[in-house]
Amino acid sequence: MALVSGEAKKKQVEVAVAIAPGLPALEADPDRIKQVLLNILLNSLAAMNKEGKISIDASTRKDNIAVVITDTGAGIEQTDLPRIYDPYFTSKPAGSGLGLAVVQKIMEAHGGSVEVQSVVGKGTTVLLTFPPPRKHI
Repeated sequence: MALVSGEAKKKQVEVAVAIAPGLPALEADPDRIKQVLLNILLNSLAAMNKEGKISIDASTRKDNIAVVITDTGAGIEQTDLPRIYDPYFTSKPAGSGLGLAVVQKIMEAHGGSVEVQSVVGKGTTVLLTFPPPRKHI
């Protein structure tokens, strides 16, 4: 959050974080997970001109750990959704098109997944699903 709070404040974007009590710790590379979250949050901020909201909710779903990031940005065209994980695909004038491709690879390397739902003019929701921590004997 510290890495994006300045940009969020400048754009007058509210950021709300909710972490469920008792959520187990992830067994993950913290630097890679920071990269995942940073890529998604920067995309969310880029989708908003001024004002809006980003919500980050972490909880358990079934046996998995779920992180849901929702924004009130411009949304993604339905025709673009199937291509968002393609390396070098971007709809931004100054984007590299690598952000979500990297996110997908990191999530897969952690045994997790990423799903994106979006409605133009309403915003985007990104669901990151992580496997449950292994039980140690």
